[in-house]
Amino acid sequence: MILKPIPIKNSLSADKIIVNNVNHLHFAVLLQKQNSTIPQMAQIEQPLGRILSMLGKGYLHLLRVKLQHLDIDRNYYALVLIAGHEGEITQQELALLLGQDKVSIVRVVDYLSEKGYIKRIKKPDDLRKHRIILTDKAKLAIPEIQQSFKEINKLALNGLSDSQVSEFTETISKIKNSITENIKSI
Repeated sequence: MILKPIPIKNSLSADKIIVNNVNHLHFAVLLQKQNSTIPQMAQIEQPLGRILSMLGKGYLHLLRVKLQHLDIDRNYYALVLIAGHEGEITQQELALLLGQDKVSIVRVVDYLSEKGYIKRIKKPDDLRKHRIILTDKAKLAIPEIQQSFKEINKLALNGLSDSQVSEFTETISKIKNSITENIKSI
């Protein structure tokens, strides 16, 4: 990780801005003096979606670094979901669990199939549907992926009490439900 100070404009009364440029992700941290003020323009409220997106990107980056020896760089959770369904699930069921459309799930399945982690098998009772099964390669990777989730979750939640984690989880769930309800009403 390379951290380098960047000069800032005189209008910002802050010590420095540090940019972490890793894998084309740019995270900026503004380190303010205790009693300094930021000009009104810099105090614009960020959209919640952007904040959550940045958290997601950071989380995925940590996951990719931890699992860089695997020959995949995404769709780890899809593998865990497939494993959680005894290694057999249809594409449609996986799409519902991941909250993705048919086109997106085809890309996920194609990617994991090309990498040798899953196989598509036509269902004998309905040839339009495909079962997705894990390969031995995936079965070996799943415990490590699950352990990586636990370790990164622990790292991300470091310093929070059990009640704060519980409140955070409840709050995120309420936000998700609120957004889902608003989408349904459109």
